[in-house]
Amino acid sequence: MTPTLRTQRLLLEPYVPGLGTELAAAIVTYGFDGLGLTEVHATVAAPNTASLGVLRKIGFEHVRDIEEPDIEERDGRTVRVLTRRAVTR
Repeated sequence: MTPTLRTQRLLLEPYVPGLGTELAAAIVTYGFDGLGLTEVHATVAAPNTASLGVLRKIGFEHVRDIEEPDIEERDGRTVRVLTRRAVTR
């Protein structure tokens, strides 16, 4: 497996089921516990249903859509904005 960082995307090959969810959850946990954040925001191209599913699975909620004219047409110009708030204890 060779991790590659590309414009804010971590691509892992070969595909390992569930790994994206684990990584996303770990990053969010670090944001809350390690950095003391109260919210974490994510942006995802609307057609990227796999990433949207991962974020929903770990507690993100859709907040709004924005149009990004600078995004390549093939990725769709609509971007979903999702937020997860820290659980207060």
